[in-house]
Formats: sequence, C-alpha cells, structure tokens
Amino acid sequence: MTTIPAPLSAPPPRASTPAWAWVVALATAAAYAAVGGLGLVLAEPPGYASPLYPAAGIALAATLTFGRAALPGVLLGSFFVNGALGALRGQAGPALLVLPLVIGAGATLQAGLGAALIRRFVGLPASLHAPRDIVLAGGLGGLVACTVSASVGIPALLFNGAIGVDAAPATWLTWWAGDTLGVLIAAPLALTLIGRPREDWRPRRRTVGLPMLVALALLAAAMVQLDRLDRQRLMATFERGADGLATEAHARLSAPLYALQALHSAALARGDLDDIALRDAARWWLAQPIPLQAMGHSARVGLDALPAFEAQAQAQGLAGYQVFDRDGGAARAADGEVVALRHVVPASGNAAALGVNALSVPEARAAILATRRSGQPAATAGFRLTQSAAQETGIVVYQALYRGEPDNEATRIAAFSGVVFVSLRAEAALAGLAPADQTYLRWCLVDPAAPAAHRRLAGSADCDAADGAADTGFATRRALQLGDRSYELRVGAAVASVPGQQRETAWLLSLAGLASAAMLGALLLTVTGHSRRTELAVQSATARLQQHATERAGAEQALLESEQRLRSIFDHAPIGMMFLDPGGRIIEGNAQLCQMTGCSNGALRGRSVLEIVHPDDVARVARQRRDLFAGMPDPVLEPVRLRRADQRELRVRVSAAALRNERGRVVRIVGVLEDITEHLQLQASEDALRRAEAANRAKSDFLSRMSHELRTPLNAMIGFAQLLGMDHEPGLAPHQTEWAQQIQRAGWHLLEMINDTLDLARMEAGTVPLVLEPLPLAPLVSACRALIEAPAAKLGLTLEERLAAEAPAVQGDATRVKQILTNLLSNAVKYNRRGGQVSIGSRRADGGLVEITVADTGLGMTEDQMAALFQPYNRLGRENSGIEGTGIGLVISRRLAELMGGTLKADSRADAGSTFTLRLPAAEAAGTPAADPGAARPAPYEQRLVHYVEDNAINIEVMRGVLAMREQIVLECSALGLDGVAGIRHRRPDLILLDMQLPDVSGLELLRHLKADDLLASIPVIVVSADASPKHMEQALTLGAAHYVTKPLDVTQFLKLVDGVLESVQSRL
Repeated sequence: MTTIPAPLSAPPPRASTPAWAWVVALATAAAYAAVGGLGLVLAEPPGYASPLYPAAGIALAATLTFGRAALPGVLLGSFFVNGALGALRGQAGPALLVLPLVIGAGATLQAGLGAALIRRFVGLPASLHAPRDIVLAGGLGGLVACTVSASVGIPALLFNGAIGVDAAPATWLTWWAGDTLGVLIAAPLALTLIGRPREDWRPRRRTVGLPMLVALALLAAAMVQLDRLDRQRLMATFERGADGLATEAHARLSAPLYALQALHSAALARGDLDDIALRDAARWWLAQPIPLQAMGHSARVGLDALPAFEAQAQAQGLAGYQVFDRDGGAARAADGEVVALRHVVPASGNAAALGVNALSVPEARAAILATRRSGQPAATAGFRLTQSAAQETGIVVYQALYRGEPDNEATRIAAFSGVVFVSLRAEAALAGLAPADQTYLRWCLVDPAAPAAHRRLAGSADCDAADGAADTGFATRRALQLGDRSYELRVGAAVASVPGQQRETAWLLSLAGLASAAMLGALLLTVTGHSRRTELAVQSATARLQQHATERAGAEQALLESEQRLRSIFDHAPIGMMFLDPGGRIIEGNAQLCQMTGCSNGALRGRSVLEIVHPDDVARVARQRRDLFAGMPDPVLEPVRLRRADQRELRVRVSAAALRNERGRVVRIVGVLEDITEHLQLQASEDALRRAEAANRAKSDFLSRMSHELRTPLNAMIGFAQLLGMDHEPGLAPHQTEWAQQIQRAGWHLLEMINDTLDLARMEAGTVPLVLEPLPLAPLVSACRALIEAPAAKLGLTLEERLAAEAPAVQGDATRVKQILTNLLSNAVKYNRRGGQVSIGSRRADGGLVEITVADTGLGMTEDQMAALFQPYNRLGRENSGIEGTGIGLVISRRLAELMGGTLKADSRADAGSTFTLRLPAAEAAGTPAADPGAARPAPYEQRLVHYVEDNAINIEVMRGVLAMREQIVLECSALGLDGVAGIRHRRPDLILLDMQLPDVSGLELLRHLKADDLLASIPVIVVSADASPKHMEQALTLGAAHYVTKPLDVTQFLKLVDGVLESVQSRL
C-alpha cells in the first residue's frame, strides 16, 4: 500500500475547520454516488468494471481542490455505489459490506495518489494552463493513478467469487480504462465548477465544461443504445435456443404416454395381463432409446382376498411374493384394500418393487385416485421409486383399468380393477437435452406443485435458485404437460455466454469515442489555458507598468519627504551634527552644534574641526579621522573637551562615519557631538549612590553581627541575674537583690540600645516588616503604662489617662505602636520633675485619623533643641545628665509612625513640659488582645523531656538554670547539630530548643532536616537564638518552627512559652 503524501500546498482556509470538512466530505460523497451510479449502468455482469466511470474524475477533482477533507467522501460514495450494485446483483451476507468497502478504499487511495502526484510534479494551484501541465496531470492523475482502484478491486472480486480467473484480465483492463477516461473527461468538468483559483476555472465553464458535457452525454447515449441493440439481438438468440429445448423436452416426455397407451390397449384386448402378455406389450418400447425405468401392472385386491392373491402369485413362480406397504399399513387400514404391484418388466432392477401397495405411497396414491376417477392417464409428483437404491427422483404415469365400460365417476370407482403404469427417471429421460452448440443454456425441469425437496426433476441444480437473478442475464420459462400434470422448463443464460456477440466492436467504438472526447477536453484546456496565460501576461505587464510608475512617483515623493525629514532632523536634533570634507574642514553644522560651540553656522563653515577641540584632545580626534580613512569601524570618542567661543569647556561624546563614493573614496565625514556633561554628573551620582548603598549594607551587616555577638553575653548576664533574683532557697540579701536588679536594668538598657540601633539601620535599608491590623487603644495603653509605673512611682509622678470613646482603635502594627507609646511614656517619666505629672489621651481627628497625646510637666525644650529633636544620636545636650538614652528613640518612633501612615510631632517650651502627638489611621473597634503573661506560675503538666541544641556552654548553663525552675522537665543538650539529630532519634523528646548558629550545620538546615523526617516532624521546635534579623525569623517560622525567641531571654516569658507548648503534648517518657 502506498502512503499518500501530504499536500504541498495547504487547502483553502475554510477546509481546515471541522464543520467545513464535514460539508466537503458529504458533498463529495453525494456527487460521487450520483455520478458513479450512472457510470455503473454501463458495467456488464458479473463484473463491476465500466468502460466510462466519471466518478473517478469527480474524486480526483475534489481531492485536488479540498485536499484530504474530500477523501472520506470518496470512500463513502464508492461504498454506497458498489453496495447498491451488489444488492441489485443478488449479493448478501458479509460480502455485501466487505466488498464495497475494499473497492471504496481502492478508489480513495487512487484519488489521494493522483492528487499527490499532480501536486508534486505539476504544483499548486492546478490551473492547467500549459500543455506540459495538462499532459502531466492526465498521465499521472489518469494513466498512472487509475491502476490503483483496479488493482485493489479485481483481487477482491476474485476472492469473493464475483468473477472468474479467466475474466480477471479483461475486467482489470476495462476498469482501468473506465477510470482513466473518467478522469480525463470528468475531472476537467468538475474543476470548472469547484476548481481553484476560481478566476482561472470559472471562465472555462462555457468553453470547456459545456462542450465536454454535451460530448459526454452524446457518447453515453450512443453507448447505451449500442448496448441495448446488442442485448436485443442476443435475447433473440437465447429465445430460439430456449424454444428448441422446450420442443425436445416435450417430445421426450410424450414417449412414456405412448408406451402407457400401448400397455393399456394390450390389457383391454387380453382382459387381463400376465407376465407373458406384459412382456409382449412392453418389448418394443423397452428396446427404444427412451430410458423407461419400468412398465407394469398393479391389481386392486380387497383385504379378505389378499391371502389368496399372494398364494396365486407364489404359485405362478414368484416365490416369497408378499404385498407390503411403505407407510406402515396406514393406507391399507383406511382403504380396506390394496393396489399391489403384480407384474413388472424388466424384472432386472425392478424386482424389489413387486408387491408394493401403491396406495401407501402418497405421490402414487394421488395419481391412482385421479386416474380411477377420470379414466385418463395421471402422473405422480416426483418421488423416490421403491426399486431405486439412490436418492433419485422418479415419475410414474398411471392408467386405470375397469371391469366393463363404466361411463361416470361413480361407476368407474366401483368398476376399478387396477392400473397399468410406466415409470421413468426424469434426469435420465432429459439427459443431453441441450445440443452441443447450446451448452451455454442452463435449464431445469420443475414441478411447481411438488414439495420443495422434489420440485426440481432434472437439469442444473442452481437453475431454479438463480432464476431471475441479475447476474444470469437472460431467463425464460416454458410449460410442459405429462398426463394430467403440468411442469415448467426453466432456461437461463449469462449475457456473456450467448454466442454471436459483437461487444468488442461496440466497446472499441465506444472507447474510441471516449478517447476522442478526452482529447477534445485536452485541446479545449490547452486553448483556454493559452488564452488565460496571454490574459495573465497582459495583466501582469500592465500591472508592472502601473506599479513601476506608482513606485517611481512614490520614490520621488519619498525622496523629497526623506530629504525634508533629514533636514528637519538635522536642524532640530538635540545633538550636534556636522558635515566635514575629507580634509576635516566643516562644511555645515546644525543649530545644536552652533549652540554647543557658541559660534554661528557661517563662523564654523570652512574651519578645521581641530580648531574647536581642546589642544590636549586634538591628537585623539586626528587619530579618529585616520581610522575612518583606513576603513575601520565607525569610532566613538568620549569624553572630548570642546572649546566654546567664550573659552568655556564642554565635554562631549564624538561619533564619526565616512561617506564613500562608488570607488570607495571618502567624500564626506559625518560627525555627531553629544553633550555628556549631565551624563557624567549622573554617572558620578550613581557611583556615589552605589558606594553609599555598599556602606549602608556594610553598616547593617556590622550592626547585625554586633547584635548577635552582644546578645550572647547579654543572655548570660541577664539570664543569671534573673535566676539569682528568682532563687529563694536561700534568698539573696537585700543589697544583693538590689545589685542583681541593677545588673538586669543595665542589661535590658543595653539590649534596648542594640534594638534601637538595629531598627534605625533597618529603616535606612527599608526592610522593616509591618503587619497592619485594627488595634484597640485601651488595652494597648494599659500595657505600655504598666511598663513605666514602677519608675514613675519612684519619682512620685502622677499618671493620668483620658481616652476618648469615639476613637476606640487605630490601624497599625501592634509591636511597633507599643514601641512608640512606650518610648514616649518612658521619655515623659525620665525627663520629668519629681512629683510631676504624665498624661496620655486620645481623640478623633480629621481625615480619618486618631490623635494620641503624651504630655509631661518636665524640663521642656528650647527652640534650638526643638530644631534638632529628630536628629539621630542627638541627645540635645543631656548626655551628661545621668539619664539613660541613645538619642535615636524619637527618630525611630517618628519613622515608624510614618511607615504606618501616620505622623509624630512635638510641642515644647523650656521649663513648661513637652507634648508629643502621635497620629495614626482610625480603625473599627477590634477584639481585646490577650494580656501579657504575668509572673511565672507552677506548670500543671507531668514529666517532659526537652532537648537543647546549643554550642555555647554559658547559654546551656543559663538554659539549665531556667528549666531547673520546672522540676518535671528533663533537659538533654547537644553541642553539634548532627549529634543533636542522633540524640533526638535515640530518645524522642517532647520539645526541641534550637540555636541558629552551630559549628557544623546551620540551624535552618537542621530545622529543615527535622521537619522532613516523618518520625520527628511532629515534635514542636522553639528557636532560641541571638540572631534577631527578621529574615531569619521568617525563614524559621516558614520551615515549621513553633516560636522564635531572641536572646537574652526574659525568663518569666520564656517559661510561660515553654509551659504552653509542653501542656499541649503528651509525654515521651
């Protein structure tokens, strides 16, 4: 099987859509079926080949036009046409579906191959203008491609038995010729209707399509008429042959009647028949070539006389003679008598029938009863003779014998004495019925009234079944009579077998006419193609002339516009431009060049370009001009100092390009000067910015490292100080307790300075994370107030709180708002007078804001101090006052307020106190946040195991001291990350405390490893680290840490956190 190549040119756009593909397939199927049905009218049984099959041309034209979308339609149309033809010719069963499907597949492959060959060697679009294209299309799409369908269909017909092997070559040739002529004639016709491009094919409908259609119709009519005349002549020959067979059959069936009459006459003359009389009467007839099976006599015997009848026969030499029945005795019992075979000749081959009761054989009984009633000969239906050993159909003709001369039916029945008969085998009697010159006739003798098993008496076994079928060609019937029984002689013949045919001459004439029509089509295509080519050539030449004129006018206009644009660009360009002669003298400069140099165009014209360049840069510019003459790529110089007329310098970038003539000589130099003063300034600014950003990053990294390095010893200092204050067994002396508290205050102050410094660095880097949410003011202010109550009490200060009900909440970050308020309240306490007052209040402000004020009665500030209030690290001259501070708290507070969409302002006078006003966006009232945890309380849970991964021994000791306050906690420690994993797997803890800075592996990597382990992932992890960077905190929480606690630890808060986690887990111990 040949694979059909893909089209070299895609089909029209619409054919690519599924809906249009269905339309193409169905339309192709309908056209193929309609035209194919007409073409197969000319196909002669039993083959399927037609000498003209236009559907092949329809299939090729559709495939050429619509591509692969038409191929399913070809398959469907061919299947329908051949299926209908098969049904008309008597096919049934699977062959009625399989054979048309195979033939349809061949037609589809043929159309696809023909279209592919034309696309490959002729090309698309297939306009068929040139004689070469017409010859190639006809040869490839017709002569070559049309071998496919015949080569597929003929084996299928052979396999199915539709044709014989001897008819296969002629059928193949007819099939191929019919498809080829169909392509050569019908394809151009179809292309005039559907061919593309339509402007090439539509004009050919009258010049090619109409003449071809008329010629094809005339040829088809002539072929049909020739076929009809030839068929009538053959029909007459067939009828003559059938008449001859009927005459001969009648003659052969009349002979048994004559023999029966002779036997009847002998019985009447003798009064009775014995063996001698029977042999004498039958001797001459048995000697004739008529193949009579037997002649004999059967006697009517009553049952009471039957023993004597049998004894008499035995006495006359028939030893063992006995009357018997073939129906088991049913007829004998019903009749009360028998009609027994008494005498038969010849005895050889018939002795087995002696004694049979003829009335016990249904066929014989019907004939005997008929002749008994009528007195005329009566023939039986076909049945197996008693004496016949084979399943062979025989006929018996009976003649009744009477006592006396009865004259009506009743007297005949009463006087009935027996019968004489003649039996024959019909097949033998009619053997060789058709003469040697009429063997093409198929005949059979049929008894229409007989049961189906014995209906055919003689002749072809398939004659009765095939009678009337389309493939038999001719068929007729002749009526024959034997006694009182009617028979039919059925005769048939295939059209191709009737002698005297002249179809070859008719087909040759038809093929010649069809070939002439095809040549006419080729001639018409050639003539119209030549006319079309001439028309296209004239149109093309005209179009080229018009295009040339249009292009020339357009080019002139474009040249003019281009010159105008170039002049406009040259005059208004924001960069300096000039034309130089090969010697480097200025020919012309634009307005920007004049502005850059401070000279007019007239003053510049004729001057050397080197005269307007700084002397130190002259050598570089001269070298640039030499490089241009040497053919090097257009050079760029920067910066070049340009000398203005006012003696000022201008830094420019100089680009140059050489304009050469057709011989390659430089005729002009184009120079472009760009002022890069601002560019250089911007570049310097960017360099400074990069250096500042690098310095800022270095500062941030330094502060982060410093924070980490300071938090570790602070953790030990503050942690042990807290543990000393919380250890009551035995407790510290009062002065020692005061010392421990001093240590704590100093440590927390140092931590506050570290945090403030880091916050300021983050703000400068723009990396402060904020979570904005509605915050209720009352609990927030209460929490901040609780932090300053103790120092305020020491100074005897009065705290006053006035919060407005119409401003219940603000929008902000909880931690950062608390940080601002705590800073403001702490400053109001620290810089207040002993016995003074601190007040905090709120109110609803304009613009959707809430205003929070913190006022004190302290020292106040001068105007100079107010001017420097929000400068980092500026303590306004109070560095030596003994009051703790860093000078950046207010700076941080103000920037945090601005980041949350608010403001922070101050109002102060010397010796009259200060008022700080914080404004934040208002929010709807929100739920009250959970109160800060109070003092440590005893934990209710039972024994728990905690594993601490930390490499710093001091931090481990601090943690031991902290967790020692929970007797039910068992602490295990690991100094290395990998040792920690092994210890945790060995003894699964209830809680893991994890440091971020480990010697062998980072804490984040260790955390990722723990959460990826199915056995350890469910263990809660609290990160305890001196790394307070938000980035690392977020990464740890994202990886699955339950909490992130920074060092130094607030022991009370940390124990609260640990208790909460351990209460929620079940013990591992």
